[in-house]
Amino acid sequence: MISVIVTCTEVSGETAIDSKNGPGTVFPTQEEKELTEYLSEMVKRGMGLRSGEFMDLVQNIVVTEKRKTPFTNNRPPYEWYKRFMERNKDIVGLRREVLLEA
Repeated sequence: MISVIVTCTEVSGETAIDSKNGPGTVFPTQEEKELTEYLSEMVKRGMGLRSGEFMDLVQNIVVTEKRKTPFTNNRPPYEWYKRFMERNKDIVGLRREVLLEA
């Protein structure tokens, strides 16, 4: 059963119908899109990043641009990485191993 309060706030426009609970994203939508495009391009070139490498990249961006984040030591935790991948699962592929010919 759907709560009357929830339905009323969605109909009145106080809450977006497709809104999600929890904290917002650290990066604006456009920047997340650019990060996913970068990850996808790296995968296409056979140089996809592992989770730790991607979190290092994000940490570097945060430190370089002196952004305030909820991250400890400006490095996103693995849980952030998992949520990022879940939000962008249609764009970002997994790292592929490339065999080198002898």
